[in-house]
Amino acid sequence: MKAFIKLHLKEYVGGKSFILFGILGGLVTLILFTAGEVSFANNPTEEVISQFGSQWKFLSIMAGFAAVVVSMGTIEKHRREKRAELLMLHRLGLERQMLGLAIGNALVSMLLSAVLAVVLIFVVIFAGAPTSFIGFIAAFLSYLLTAGMLALMVSVLNVFLPSVVVAVLGVLLVIVGSFHQTIQGMLLNNGQLMGRILAKVMNILPPLDVFNRLTRSLFFLEFRGGQDLIIFLVYLWLTLTIVFLTAKRAGRHEKI
Repeated sequence: MKAFIKLHLKEYVGGKSFILFGILGGLVTLILFTAGEVSFANNPTEEVISQFGSQWKFLSIMAGFAAVVVSMGTIEKHRREKRAELLMLHRLGLERQMLGLAIGNALVSMLLSAVLAVVLIFVVIFAGAPTSFIGFIAAFLSYLLTAGMLALMVSVLNVFLPSVVVAVLGVLLVIVGSFHQTIQGMLLNNGQLMGRILAKVMNILPPLDVFNRLTRSLFFLEFRGGQDLIIFLVYLWLTLTIVFLTAKRAGRHEKI
């Protein structure tokens, strides 16, 4: 399966998409830092917090969209091109193929997310930031794992749904998840029965805003409670479990 994952990575790594995402991430970083200097010129502390906090928020959303783009049609393409039968002849079972594709999508998404943050990394190193080495590494890992988790979720959706539908659901997942608590609060405050029902349904969606809050709290060395970390780890465990069970199902039915 390692060779299969490496082959999947080679299809993406080094392509134009990495250059594009690097440029896009750099532009977002520079724009947000410039806007911060204008908006908070009289309050340096608030300026720094706002700048880096906004960086993580916007980069996380962009990384989420990257994960959707990478993962939304991979398994459908694999099935359409009849690669599964060929790989089965080489004793790579369907369960391992499914796991390999999902893991490959997650790794590519994490690499793209890292490329998005290249300019931010340089800013943290050379311009200084209100964090430590350990705080930055912890925040960066949280940021990357969130993108990888999204890629795994979208990969599972592509097992059951066509890529067009998966793309729409993936985009909604990123948008709603990034403002999960805000949208849920608005629905609960609406007072309507349908609003309360939708708010309850939203509990099954990954709260990406909570994951981003965890990233920012780790970065700013303000990690005091473990609630956000527990939520993050629970969703990570659930995602891995669903991927494993989906792969098992694909193996039993002898198709992807």
